[in-house]
Amino acid sequence: MTTRGWVIVGTGLMGKLFPPDLIARPGNQIVGIVSRNKESAIKLAKMHGVSEDLCFTDFDAAVNRPEVHVVYLGTPPSEHSRQVIAAVKHGKAVLCEKPFTTNKKEAVEAVEFARKQKVFLLEALFSHYTPLWTALRQIFRGEHHQISITDLGRPLHLEANIGIPQNPDNAPSLFSSKCGGGALGAVSVYPINLAYTVFGERPTRYEGKIVNGATNVDEVNDITFEYEGGAKAHFLGRIREKDSAPAIIKTENGEIIVDAPWWCPKKMTVRIDGRSEIVLTAQIDGKGYGYEVDEVNRCLDEGLIESPVFDLNRSIDIMDLMDELKANLTQ
Repeated sequence: MTTRGWVIVGTGLMGKLFPPDLIARPGNQIVGIVSRNKESAIKLAKMHGVSEDLCFTDFDAAVNRPEVHVVYLGTPPSEHSRQVIAAVKHGKAVLCEKPFTTNKKEAVEAVEFARKQKVFLLEALFSHYTPLWTALRQIFRGEHHQISITDLGRPLHLEANIGIPQNPDNAPSLFSSKCGGGALGAVSVYPINLAYTVFGERPTRYEGKIVNGATNVDEVNDITFEYEGGAKAHFLGRIREKDSAPAIIKTENGEIIVDAPWWCPKKMTVRIDGRSEIVLTAQIDGKGYGYEVDEVNRCLDEGLIESPVFDLNRSIDIMDLMDELKANLTQ
């Protein structure tokens, strides 16, 4: 088995959540931690048995070492494009936390540079790689071994709300416009990506509202997408309140109910015409971040520079759509 060395960049919320699932995957080890604050890096290192000698404040010094194979960016979105390019310059694969960047322009710059250098880059939208999301992709691509999209029929409506309560004390960058914070990139990106998975395309029109809070970042997104043929997707995304409702996908001949938390589900129920009910279940390893680690390793083993499961064009298109939503729906 190939052993890959990872550098963790950022010691905030995601910098703390991601490492346990990473090192639980055989063949992956932390060979560096980067933070602007050396003490923060040392504290995180001690939690995972990493030597203090592997803690850095200098990004390039941490990344430009032969034992480093992959760089995980758990930093604020405002840092992502610059750090992707810096890591790629050193020839290191990158797993970049969502939102991918703060806007389409930055996303295009990062992607074009990685493609030019032929270095692997993937957005860490972790839900997309979990077992039941894999099943969803297979269903709507007509590839599932048990559930036929022909029997289900065309998708007509998606309802997928998400609320993850946070506050400026425990997640300061989330509530900072300078850092690229806000609900759209932090939580609403999940239902936006689910809509892409279900309908297979960008919406033809949208309506709703994006509401900013006291720190001038969006805290509430109440948005409806419309598609050719009249299909719709609606989501309510919030970063100060919890929402534990399932995601519901209505089709011409049935429905799919993805139990909460639907962005990392353990159960999904498929009903077709009232005639049959199929229940799919899955255990989630840790907090669910290990599956994106598996995808990185699979792609690197196969010599790929992009994942066919979540290609970089989708990352760019989602950023472009979120730019439009911010410009047109912010109140």
